[in-house]
Amino acid sequence: MTETKTDKLIGHAPPPQQQRHEAIVALVTQRQYITVAEAKAVTGASLSTVRRDLDDLDRAGALQRIHGGATAAATTTDLAELRHHVARVAQVLAAGNVDAAHHLLVRTLAVFERLRSDRSHR
Repeated sequence: MTETKTDKLIGHAPPPQQQRHEAIVALVTQRQYITVAEAKAVTGASLSTVRRDLDDLDRAGALQRIHGGATAAATTTDLAELRHHVARVAQVLAAGNVDAAHHLLVRTLAVFERLRSDRSHR
């Protein structure tokens, strides 16, 4: 959220934490990855504050915290697709259809690989 002229006139600027969070999320969304040092440079906050911000944003689901930084969070659609495939594999195996289970496992692994590939390119 950016401060408008009206905000300046009436003194309603977003709190510093909100500004930092928005800047971090914007950069992660744009680049798919951010290091703690990059977040520090963008926000002007201390390393410990940036780490807390990344942890807060991870808990909120806005990004995924990793060692040394953060990546964009996996989409709800990706996770729903994985859950569906895993649940379906169990059902198909219970019915004794090994070929269908194999096909579902291959599709499930493809989703995992797509997610891993997306993360490695961030």
